[in-house]
Amino acid sequence: MEGLVHTPLVSIMPSSSAAAAATAAPARQRGRPRTTEAEEARKAKRAEAQRRRRALDWEYRAKEAEAKRQKRAEDPEYRAKEAEAKRQNRAEHPEYRAADNEAKRQKRNEDAQLRAREAEMRRLQRQSDPEMRAREAEVKRLKRSEDAELRAREAELRRLQRQSDPEMRAREAEVK
Repeated sequence: MEGLVHTPLVSIMPSSSAAAAATAAPARQRGRPRTTEAEEARKAKRAEAQRRRRALDWEYRAKEAEAKRQKRAEDPEYRAKEAEAKRQNRAEHPEYRAADNEAKRQKRNEDAQLRAREAEMRRLQRQSDPEMRAREAEVKRLKRSEDAELRAREAELRRLQRQSDPEMRAREAEVK
């Protein structure tokens, strides 16, 4: 912090810096000399080192790639070209189609497993809720009674049909 004068309440910059900062004139008009080639080289070297560091930084690369993808995705012409290139590539390489099919199959399986887990969670939740259990028991009881009535009607229809059919009556008489 060379050049700063500290007072108990505020920091005061030297007047020459304050004057330079206050003016909106370009640096050369403020008396700054032109940058030398050595300074330019140092600046370029620093910039290159920063680019290399960023290239090695996977998070930065991922962010940059995502930004590029986003920008491309917004361009309809680019999307159309990309889709056509993919179609052509898939037509030329059947192994890609197999990989795509496998990926789709995998996604379907994952979705099915997720739905099964959700259904299981709902079932467990229903089992733990006494009102829900009572409602389900009532529904099951009603369904059983409806099924019993339906079976009784069907049995009655079969009995009436057997009575009206002479062949059936003859067979039943033989059995007795």
